[in-house]
Amino acid sequence: MFCQQQFALCLGPSLSRILLRIWLSSKFIGDRSKPKVAKLAALDEKYRK
Repeated sequence: MFCQQQFALCLGPSLSRILLRIWLSSKFIGDRSKPKVAKLAALDEKYRK
């Protein structure tokens, strides 16, 4: 089952909270994402009001 816009509803609130807790507590390793994160940080710095 794939609900696209209502993904959290497909998972249910309990599983959504568990997955979010795991994701937020995971260590960011970087690797492939590091350049993308740097670009987003630069854009955030430039346009932050």
